[in-house]
Amino acid sequence: MIGSGNSNTKIALLIDADNISAKYIDIIFEELNKYGDIIIRRVYGNWLNNIIKGWRFVTNKYSLKLIMQENNTSRKNATDICLVIDAMKLLYEKKANMFCIVSSDSDFTRLAKELRENGIDVIGMGENQTPLFFVKSCKIFIVLNQVMKEKQLLQEKSSNYNHHNSEHHQIKKNTSFVEKKVLEQTIAKIIVENNNVNKITTLCEVGSRFQTYYPDFDLKNYGYGNFTSFVKSMASF
Repeated sequence: MIGSGNSNTKIALLIDADNISAKYIDIIFEELNKYGDIIIRRVYGNWLNNIIKGWRFVTNKYSLKLIMQENNTSRKNATDICLVIDAMKLLYEKKANMFCIVSSDSDFTRLAKELRENGIDVIGMGENQTPLFFVKSCKIFIVLNQVMKEKQLLQEKSSNYNHHNSEHHQIKKNTSFVEKKVLEQTIAKIIVENNNVNKITTLCEVGSRFQTYYPDFDLKNYGYGNFTSFVKSMASF
């Protein structure tokens, strides 16, 4: 099932907002969309905590359902417990045939194993400090900060390439236009050189040699459609 990208694959996305930053949301969906249809999209957290308030700004973009959970005791993480309970309910209701758990918390190791034992593929997502226990419990584990770093490097390379091309184009553009008087002097020079060796100068030869002096020369920049009319417009010829 993993990697098929089959539209019949129904994915339940469960995000531990207490543990994962909202800055990864684009990457989460870009990666997960490769595997199927994300039909359940839930984000769990204590929304009174300012640390996770960034998730509020991305809920509409990705149609996320926020699950509010306050910690009633100092020992228990209510968010983790709520996410696990919902996952088991979804499993037995058979609403999804693939789960994605987004967290760097090893507390979800047992959940991933339980889903796997019930024939469900689990994709895990988290940062590179995620405990190996949880990573190994997932069919696939995607390291979010590593993916983000790779994307940023690609964007920088693309930006540098485009900047280089832009500079090259600008230089070419600036050097492709030469004053008409200078061009006239170049044509005269070609004719004089031929006369000095008693060689008949044809317009075709002038055009050919002229192009070696100005390889970026474009008649359109001077308002002419052909080289003949361009030469005839010069006062010296």
